[in-house]
Amino acid sequence: MAYVQDQELWGTARGTGTEREYISKPGDTLEVIAAFFYGDAVQRQRIIDDNPDWAGYQEGAGLPAGTVLKVGEDAERGDTISE
Repeated sequence: MAYVQDQELWGTARGTGTEREYISKPGDTLEVIAAFFYGDAVQRQRIIDDNPDWAGYQEGAGLPAGTVLKVGEDAERGDTISE
């Protein structure tokens, strides 16, 4: 798992398309992140699928701040790819 120590980057996304990543902030859960990026907290499984290190994630558990997660946009999954 990758972590970013620079607190100014916590809560930000970087990259585009299938390479987009999100750096978690205090209080984030996979459900909150899924709802923000994909419009539905149930999509947390998609984040787990794209970040296999989180396969044992317990629903509603907080993430360490600074955790780097892949939250890619994928047209094959119905996403609108940003330019």
